[in-house]
Amino acid sequence: MSTSFPSPVSTWLRTLYFTRAAFSLIWVALAFTVAAFIALVVVRTKLVVPIETTPGTRVTFLVCLTVPQKTPCVGIGKSECIERLTFNPAYIRSFFGDSCLENAELGVEAAYGGGFFVDEGLDA
Repeated sequence: MSTSFPSPVSTWLRTLYFTRAAFSLIWVALAFTVAAFIALVVVRTKLVVPIETTPGTRVTFLVCLTVPQKTPCVGIGKSECIERLTFNPAYIRSFFGDSCLENAELGVEAAYGGGFFVDEGLDA
């Protein structure tokens, strides 16, 4: 029986091919991680409003991108509007609208989920 060993050139070519494939996977994973992080920051900045209730205590509320221009929130920002709605989740949901808040929830879940799946993919 004769045993053949791969030539040094074929071994070098195979190593080069797998090294390039690994680097391309790393770049793809890095791009997805950066995109997920940017999406998370944008969604968190635009849709989540932190309000300080007492010194040192903050509560966060999920809101729509824009404040509906109706009483009691005409011409004011999101956080002051929520304060005027007395922090009641039912009032806030009624004021901003169910479909708008459902879209906001979906955006937050997608941003957090995308970051989770990218992180889990990198751990594998």
